[in-house]
Amino acid sequence: MLGIEDALAQRGMRVEERSEPERPPMVAWINGYSPDRPVRGIFYDIRPVAGKAVDPAWENLTHEPIRPLKLFHGTADRQPLAVAPPVPAGTAVPGARAAAAVISFETQDYDDNITTTGGSAFIPPDPHGAAGPADVVVVNNASIASYDKTTGSVSGVALQSLKTFFGSATFTFDPKVVYDHFDDRFVLVTLEREDTESGAASNESRILLAASPVGTPAGTWTAVSIDAKLTIGADESWCDYPGLAADEEAVYVTCNYFTFGSSPTHKGQRLWTVDKAKFYAGTLTGSDVFTYDPATAAGPSFHDVTMMPARLHSDPDPGGSTGTWLVGYNGLTGGGTEFYQVIRVDSPLGGGSASFTGTFVSLGDVDATATGFPNAPQSGTATRIETNDRRLLDAVWRDGALWGVTTLIPTSGADAGHETAYFARIDTGTLSKTLDGFVGGEQLGTETYTFFPSIDVNADCAVMGFAASNASIFAGAYYVGINVGTGATGSPLTLRVGDDYYIRTFSGSSNRWGDYTSTVLDFDDEASFWVFNQYAQVRSGVPDGNGHDGRWGQRAAEDACGSVLPVDLGALHALAAGQSVTLTWRTFGETNNAGFEVEMRPATDPGAAWQVRGFVPGAGTTRETRTYTYRLDDVPPGPQVFRLKQLDFDGTFSYSPTVEVFVDLPDGFALSEASPNPFRGQTRFTLIVRAAQHVTVRVFDVLGREVARLHDGPLAPETPHVFTFDATRLPGGLYFYRADGETFSTVRTVVRVR
Repeated sequence: MLGIEDALAQRGMRVEERSEPERPPMVAWINGYSPDRPVRGIFYDIRPVAGKAVDPAWENLTHEPIRPLKLFHGTADRQPLAVAPPVPAGTAVPGARAAAAVISFETQDYDDNITTTGGSAFIPPDPHGAAGPADVVVVNNASIASYDKTTGSVSGVALQSLKTFFGSATFTFDPKVVYDHFDDRFVLVTLEREDTESGAASNESRILLAASPVGTPAGTWTAVSIDAKLTIGADESWCDYPGLAADEEAVYVTCNYFTFGSSPTHKGQRLWTVDKAKFYAGTLTGSDVFTYDPATAAGPSFHDVTMMPARLHSDPDPGGSTGTWLVGYNGLTGGGTEFYQVIRVDSPLGGGSASFTGTFVSLGDVDATATGFPNAPQSGTATRIETNDRRLLDAVWRDGALWGVTTLIPTSGADAGHETAYFARIDTGTLSKTLDGFVGGEQLGTETYTFFPSIDVNADCAVMGFAASNASIFAGAYYVGINVGTGATGSPLTLRVGDDYYIRTFSGSSNRWGDYTSTVLDFDDEASFWVFNQYAQVRSGVPDGNGHDGRWGQRAAEDACGSVLPVDLGALHALAAGQSVTLTWRTFGETNNAGFEVEMRPATDPGAAWQVRGFVPGAGTTRETRTYTYRLDDVPPGPQVFRLKQLDFDGTFSYSPTVEVFVDLPDGFALSEASPNPFRGQTRFTLIVRAAQHVTVRVFDVLGREVARLHDGPLAPETPHVFTFDATRLPGGLYFYRADGETFSTVRTVVRVR
């Protein structure tokens, strides 16, 4: 296996180290608390070696790790662990929320955390969830519960702390849960850490894994405790911030590793794979769990890039060796473009025969990597919401494509300069980006920040969940649909708006909100999605020792492609023939589309009201491409502007871009009605001529006396000429405005009132 320096040397490259001023670190959060200490950043510049050819893909690639890394393989010991007794389905639990009228309901919140932990507050909340056939399992930093999907009532797992659920020595942190649709089980991971600097007898790090009975959270879960402490370099290190996924043969857990003590140093990332057949059967032994250093094994990869294992929708290589993909991003940039780091995992349970194939996939210039995160404003306070960093947060694989999401700072557009949720789709055959986009929140308000995204996908659409806030709204939970064919996104949909501002920092200065959210496909129908996220609740009124009393709630909701996908409207075209105009447009998918109003106004009068000229019924909800045509007759001559007003069945609407067309002049000219008419001080009218010629434009009173000469000279053809008649010094009454050209003569009337 080659380290990155050896691999780069083969490509004619070398690594130079340089230091930069202090900046906030990628910190480890343990039981809701982290030391708030800056570190001196170390940068790596990758530069050509003199006299050697350079692989173009590696030219000018740079990365910003937290610390220089020393990499060694580790080993693990395991011991079985019993879980708390099962809870009968339907058991009433204090803190459970009543079901809403739709499939959207409250789950455990800040107060429930306090109750289940005996009074301990934990930040950040870390909302996460998974959907099974009849239930959802929801976790946060300290608690777990399951809920009936249709009623929102507590089902097979009572609300309790994860410490109680696992019977662990300490409170756990960073929990995640997925539904393994290959074997119909919920799989749960959470982490445990003990540190001698905090008074523990020894340094300990454990990965706690649990699997439910088939198809339900009710009953006895199979659980194990994996000794996750590794010696990396000469340093004992512990597992933090896990990723979790499962395929047909293995459970995957990724960890960022840090040294023990009050000043943790980042030591890279490791991948743990677990033989899930033996895990589910309760026969797991030490020989069935494997630890890998994928960045080293893959060759030219960066070890400090947080990697998420992709959740798989199917076996990507039936009968073959491919397991999953590890996808990472921490601001990887070079040559004016950013990159996702992608590592394919083969033979994940093979131990020494496992293999890792790494590459960097270009995203384009999508991230202003030199700009630090300003964190998100919130209404009611100058204290901002901590949005963490650029690490990749979630990944999923389906139909030959990887989807990954993170928070970036766009280099252009309405969201430039502040945190915005970003998605990218990567073809795993060509290892190239095929789709990407930002999900800003400008519809929610100006300068809205969107952060902590998560994603899942089916054959028709993707759904991204995210948090959002701005200076005028509290931190809340939202989601959006994405067309998998075009990348078009709908308008943000509200999971739950925030109720108040949120401040919880404990003894540090970071107002922690994340660290992640959860959006998952419901494999029971493969049509609907579940979104799990948090929002700011009304403050408690009982401040902590720092004067902070922020509270958060958690909400779960189910929605489907038919509700979240936009009407993906293609370009609107207009063709004039005589006094008729034919409009043509195309949709690439529709959701609840009642139809389109056709609207028109003169191009010469931008302030004129739009006139509805017709209605075209829509197709309701469809994923098919449809072409629409509508003909308007008796259209006034001259330049006209058209647009579509797309109407949903619920009355919501949106407008298409406008299109302008010139309608022919049947008499060789067109003189418009004056507007306004009647008028008080001034009025305007427009004259258009087909052929260039000399034209005189005059105004007469009722006695035939000329009172104004507005033009006497040439006029350009097929161009609207606007004339203003100022009558402020004239008496009220009837006036005639007349245009005389070489090929025509015409007159109209206008009335002045005083």
